[in-house]
Order: sequence, then structure tokens, then C-alpha cells
Amino acid sequence: MSSTPPRAGKRWVAVQVQLTNTGTTTYSDSPSNCVQAADSDGQRFDATFADITAGPQMTSDLKLPAGDKALGRVVVEVPKASKIATLQFTMNSGFADQTGQWKIG
Repeated sequence: MSSTPPRAGKRWVAVQVQLTNTGTTTYSDSPSNCVQAADSDGQRFDATFADITAGPQMTSDLKLPAGDKALGRVVVEVPKASKIATLQFTMNSGFADQTGQWKIG
């Protein structure tokens, strides 16, 4: 992980995510590839890796057995003035047919 601060005019937003495998086989994915945040203006931002103090980040190589949970933070770099409005999660590194969406704030 990088100890580099956010780029000029940007800030990091960390969202805690818990994944629960309710299936019958191991779920393998890279959760940071599955996340996209949108601000109140509709701008979209992908996850990034950053050195944060808010808590542990979600692993980038998740292998989650059936019935298990994984908890961690996903970091998104956004303009300082942006207010995150929604978070989307699309399995299979963002290529699944279905997307979950949650309102933030």
C-alpha cells in the first residue's frame, strides 16, 4: 500500500463493506473491482488502494467459503467538494448482470 496522500484537490472516502456468502460454493473475487461510488452530481468513482487509518481494507483477493463473512473498507478517491450519494457493488469484478446500490449519508 502507498503512504502517498490523495492527489491535489482530492480526498479519500472509506466505506466499510461486509460480504456474506449465502451460496453453497466459495466466492472468489476482488471486491475493490466490484465497487463504484457516485456523488450527488452523478460523477462516478472507482475504488483505489490507499493507506488509511479508519481500519483494515477489504482484501483484494477474496476467497470466501460458503457461510463465511468478510469485513473491510473500500477506498474511493473523490474531489474534495464531492458528496458521495450512492455506492454500487457488482460481483465478478464489476461484470455481473446484477448490481446492488445503497444510498450514503
